[in-house]
Amino acid sequence: MRPQLTFRPAPTAPHLGRLVVYTPNSDDLAACKAMVARIGAVGEAEAVRLAVPRGDAVEVVDVEAVTVPLDEAVLEWLLVEAGDRGQPASVRAWHLATRLGASAAGSHHLMPRLVADGDVIRAAWRVDADADPAVAEALGQLADAMPASATAIARTDATAWDRRQLLREYFNAVGDVLVRQSAPPPSGRPRQRLLPWTARWAEALGDEQDPVVPLRDDGHDLVAGIEGWTARVDDDATLVLSLDAPDDPTAAWQLRFGVRDPEDTEISAEEVWADPEIGLTEPLLSGLSRAARAFPPIDPALADESPVGVELTLDQVWDFLTDAAPLLSGSGISVVLPGALSDEGIASQIRLTSQDDGQVEARWEIALADRVLEAEEVEQLAQSDARLAHYDGRWVLLDDEMRQALAVRGHTQTVGKAEALAMALAGTTGEEWFGAGTAAQQVVADDALSELIDALRNAGKLRDVPESPEGFEGHLRPYQRRGVAWLEGMADLGMGAVLADAMGLGKTIQLIGLMVSRPGPFLVVCPTSVVGNWEREVRKFAPGLEVQRHHGVERATEFNDFTGVLVTSYGTLRRDVELLKEIEWTVVALDEAQQVKNPRTAAAQAVRALKARSTFALTGTPLENRLAELWAVIDATNSGLLGTQGTFTKRFVGPVEIRRDSRAADRLRRLVAPFIMRRSKDDPEVAKDLPDKIERTVVCALTREQADLYTSVTQKVLGDMAGADGIGRRGRILALLTALKQVTNHPAQYLKQDGPVTGRSGKMSVLREIIGEVAGAGDQALIFTQFTRMGDLLAEQLREDLGVDVPFLHGGLTLARRDAMVAEFQQGAGAPVLIVSTRAGGTGLNLTAATHVVHYDRWWNPAVEDQATDRAHRIGQTRTVEVHKLVTAGTIEERIAEMLERKRALADAVVGAGESWITELDDAALAELVSLAADAPLVDEADDASVEVRS
Repeated sequence: MRPQLTFRPAPTAPHLGRLVVYTPNSDDLAACKAMVARIGAVGEAEAVRLAVPRGDAVEVVDVEAVTVPLDEAVLEWLLVEAGDRGQPASVRAWHLATRLGASAAGSHHLMPRLVADGDVIRAAWRVDADADPAVAEALGQLADAMPASATAIARTDATAWDRRQLLREYFNAVGDVLVRQSAPPPSGRPRQRLLPWTARWAEALGDEQDPVVPLRDDGHDLVAGIEGWTARVDDDATLVLSLDAPDDPTAAWQLRFGVRDPEDTEISAEEVWADPEIGLTEPLLSGLSRAARAFPPIDPALADESPVGVELTLDQVWDFLTDAAPLLSGSGISVVLPGALSDEGIASQIRLTSQDDGQVEARWEIALADRVLEAEEVEQLAQSDARLAHYDGRWVLLDDEMRQALAVRGHTQTVGKAEALAMALAGTTGEEWFGAGTAAQQVVADDALSELIDALRNAGKLRDVPESPEGFEGHLRPYQRRGVAWLEGMADLGMGAVLADAMGLGKTIQLIGLMVSRPGPFLVVCPTSVVGNWEREVRKFAPGLEVQRHHGVERATEFNDFTGVLVTSYGTLRRDVELLKEIEWTVVALDEAQQVKNPRTAAAQAVRALKARSTFALTGTPLENRLAELWAVIDATNSGLLGTQGTFTKRFVGPVEIRRDSRAADRLRRLVAPFIMRRSKDDPEVAKDLPDKIERTVVCALTREQADLYTSVTQKVLGDMAGADGIGRRGRILALLTALKQVTNHPAQYLKQDGPVTGRSGKMSVLREIIGEVAGAGDQALIFTQFTRMGDLLAEQLREDLGVDVPFLHGGLTLARRDAMVAEFQQGAGAPVLIVSTRAGGTGLNLTAATHVVHYDRWWNPAVEDQATDRAHRIGQTRTVEVHKLVTAGTIEERIAEMLERKRALADAVVGAGESWITELDDAALAELVSLAADAPLVDEADDASVEVRS
């Protein structure tokens, strides 16, 4: 019997519940564990009490099941995999519940909670499903449609859960996981020492591992108070707290009460008490009771018969502004602050002034209401002991950060123009930019820098590029015209940039569109596999430009008065850098610029040695894994903009990647935004120019020979693993992965045999069926494999099937032979199939004659597979592209395929690094990953292999 899924709520965080995988009327733990393995989670076998409907009654039964804590990875599985049509109804039901819960949480309908677990108080999040009428209605509809198998969990009192209440508890769990996974890391200080207690609560609300809130003896009172505070008293009326600042600094501050009615009209407390008939006295009093729990100075007002407000001391105002106001606002209470205390009041800033020698002076200042304060004014503020100071008609908060800024006012530093430009673009600086105490809330640039920044931000609007520019043969699509205009604008400014359009959107022709707008010479640096492609594209779209290949043994040794387009490879550039760096290039284009993401490589250093007015990087993946890659690409195009690598690490890598500093991330985003143009195939202006792409995972059965080989290889390597560690262990694991890929591809590949080929591989049988249908329909297909030996076997078998030689494009071919293969395939002059090595042909090629793409074996990196697919699914393609991804059931391939789908939703998942993460698994986890599943389907004859397709 197939395993089912239900949910068991838990009273406290983390993981406010566990998924329960069970089999009705049996205790089939093996099947439950297999399902948990497919989820990619770690489960725990335990006895679980179910409430099973029996007619009009409910029968409580105990079963052995596997429970899984609800965490980030499990949520991804529920969102991505659980909705497949082949899943049991209970699984699909929780897929829908996860989508709805995530939607409610994503709309910020969340409230913080304190939950008592005996004497321990924990922080948790609650999703207010009733805040959005559409969500509330959908919740009710889903509850009515939930199958009994999905809601079969019993309560602690052995009764059945109300379905709506069970879904509400599930929403709370989903919201709790989503908030914690994106929260900043804990401070590192002992939590019990954090002051005030709300700081302990706030940190516990974001801690994925430890939600405990250390409280004194009043912990349970606080729990009760918070529950009352967050309770929904009225569907629409809300409390309003308005803080009034006095004009006289010796007078008291006033906190006035009011209510916002269902028509969004604010009504003062005086009006509420004067006319009880309007029905707002209850929301006012209930709101004040809840607010007093977070801000005790409100409590004395509740003793009045008709409370309208309270007076506050400066210390109480400070507490209200720094602690209570954010908490109250987050709970739905409206907090109104005085204009004399706006964020635009006092600010630390850096003023940038260009010097005659090309350098820029940076001077730290203090501004109040857009007026720079004089030294004596700053000194007056610095001498104030108050945390709130009244100056020039305004009240200013003198927190620790502002006092540091006051202390460094007048500090000056000379910086280079690139550094100054970076500061001005970022808009603010952190302490890590120039040392402790010199952070700035804003940067003020002089006219020269301001004009440059305006020009950079509007580079794409400086020109109007026609559909067919002069010298350009062809037609540019609207978004490509905007891309060319942007490139021209950046080149006119003498700046470089990164054209980061997704694969297949025409980065090459946009660069050619730039070339025809200005005199050369131009240098294109690209992978060897696309040198010929660049030659053809330049000749096709810009026939008036001279194009020359600088590659191979007969390449030129001098370039006298060369003004055309020189195309070379990264390897040749590395060898000929002394020759090529002597030329003053108008534009240097770095195609597939991920080649320079490691600045220590010889190729990356050769790129930086070139002399160019503008350098443009072309890459579909400017940032794959680490911010250091972004630094390398930006630095190759605009040297010094992001500082040295060490400076960049201090300013951005540490704060963003380690501390998750949102302000640092915003600074980096503002800084690099003018230098990166990124359009994806999902963008509305692009999508209308692209055909559809249909992706299918095709699950193939193993033959008996493959299954025996797979088990034998796995058992032998796992047996030899005992006692191995370090490099030796990692090497054996990588060798095992390669061997298992070869076995699932074809036994002849692993055994290094010439044949026979037919009847031995379920995967090859499925491929032959696909190719037979493709050829019969008059279509063309690409087949990607990462193994040269497998490519040869496929070419041999398909030649026999199709009666024509099938080409195999791989790294061992000469450039001329590769070019001829591509041209023949594009013209439809040969076989309807082109076999391609993933490594040699996964980037740069235009193969739009294909309408089918088959990934015979998986590269285990979604970005690499997408780049290979985009050889066919790109601009120029006019028909729907079908992508077939072959995996063998019950093997490591199927498990990794599931992880790859989660990778697409989780950009930071560990599988993005390729296979290296597998080498770090312990023996048990490794065995679970690679072992053949007990229920793996087998076929005696591969030609009769059954095929399962997952869209």
